[in-house]
Amino acid sequence: MTENRSNTELLNIEDFSMCFDGKQGVVHAVQGVSLTVRSGEIAAIVGESGSGKTALCFSILMLHRHHARHLSGSICLSGKDVTKMEEKELEQIRGKAASIVFQDPLNSLDPVRTVGEQITTPMKLHEDGEPVEAEREYAERAVGLLREMGMKDAEKYLSCYPHQLSGGQRQRVAIAIALACDPALIIADEPTTALDPDNQEQIIAVLKRLAEERRKGILFITHDLGLARELATKIAVMKDGRFVEVAETEEIFENPQHEYTKALVRYSQYGKMGSHYHGNFGQTIGNRDGIITSSEIADQGKSAEKIMIAKDIDMIYRTKKHGCKKVLSGYSLDVVKGEILGLVGQSGCGKSTLARIIMGITIPNGGSVEWGRCGSRDRREVRAQMIFQDSASAFNPRMTIEEIIAEPLVIARVGNREERRRKVVEVMNQVHLEEQLMDRYPYDVSGGQRQRAAIARALITEPEFIIADEPLSSLDVPTQAEIVHLLRDLHEKRQLTMILISHDIPMVEHVCDRIVSMDE
Repeated sequence: MTENRSNTELLNIEDFSMCFDGKQGVVHAVQGVSLTVRSGEIAAIVGESGSGKTALCFSILMLHRHHARHLSGSICLSGKDVTKMEEKELEQIRGKAASIVFQDPLNSLDPVRTVGEQITTPMKLHEDGEPVEAEREYAERAVGLLREMGMKDAEKYLSCYPHQLSGGQRQRVAIAIALACDPALIIADEPTTALDPDNQEQIIAVLKRLAEERRKGILFITHDLGLARELATKIAVMKDGRFVEVAETEEIFENPQHEYTKALVRYSQYGKMGSHYHGNFGQTIGNRDGIITSSEIADQGKSAEKIMIAKDIDMIYRTKKHGCKKVLSGYSLDVVKGEILGLVGQSGCGKSTLARIIMGITIPNGGSVEWGRCGSRDRREVRAQMIFQDSASAFNPRMTIEEIIAEPLVIARVGNREERRRKVVEVMNQVHLEEQLMDRYPYDVSGGQRQRAAIARALITEPEFIIADEPLSSLDVPTQAEIVHLLRDLHEKRQLTMILISHDIPMVEHVCDRIVSMDE
């Protein structure tokens, strides 16, 4: 069903501006931006968290219409101005003329519908066909899309629900849904955030192939300038709602004009093995062969005091159609008091499952978790907090950022409202989150701002032990550097113990005292 598209203009943004009306006043999210994307072209928008990248993406399909104001300019999709369209007209182009891959897959996927249903729904909305034959064809195409995303045994995933998949698998399903009706333009809002490096490269290869072979236009949103260089033919650098520089990719790197662009180019080398290291528990990792596997024990930690010991953890997920899936089998892990332990592995290897078991959120089929010097099984022996991978799904959408961050204090009945507010301001400043966002809701801030709020919520009770599940994945590189140094500073000042879960080995090497790689 792929169309033979010529080198035509798919997206034309001209002097577009929009704003949000909030309690703190008007927030000008996008101000006078212009950009063109043609078929077969990959354009990237790069900028720090809160710069307006996602607000612009949503505006292309008018997804902000009910709580944002269009101030000026136009956005034309295949020659038609979406700012002047009625909702019924917009429904016809969403998914067909242009489709979007959202940043938070767990939040954008429907939790009560199977993967197969969600991939085939756009096909049913935009295509006509005989019911029985169409159902069969749609299912086959859904399987093909999942295979294209690199998901082995794709058929079995059609009957799965989003919560049964890893973060990386959910992201690939989200991309498959966006491709369901073969749109001319794909808007990819941080599509590789939740993926490990191997799968990230696979998705990049898929996007390149879509542009080259199917002549699709791709608007790629990212905070990683290095990633944009690998994928895009031209880059627009965004700051404070404006494009400060738009140029061909190599021109951006070889001859950046704006000071902010120059800073991003410098930051693009952060964590690329040439950077300095903070790790001090034993030797730092000079090469990837030095990473400890799950079957080995770090000699440096044998005699040290343990804050947490996970012993022989077994975890099996049972489904009606596919029987049992063993995620963890006799897995053991010790965490030494005062260390930052890096836990790395590919998407789907069980990192997040282990974290939830340690925190008592998920009950394992076998094994135990012991806390403190005495090895108690009562988790209250140690003040522990967790930073979840999907901040959007971890937050109550009806609560403000202030209420979300203060919630642990409310539950623990600590202080009065004014005291809690002062504490919220303090931790927001620590994670570089603007105070003006306190009255905003999770859906009214960027993914990076949500993630910083998640870190602030974990820090507000001054815990002894933190499990950080991909805490930096949705942050721009300058903010990653700030948060990494913040976590290290907290570790040194408070003797904070931490498990840092990630698929970004260079970043983990940069900050961790010890690294453990989980086996598939």
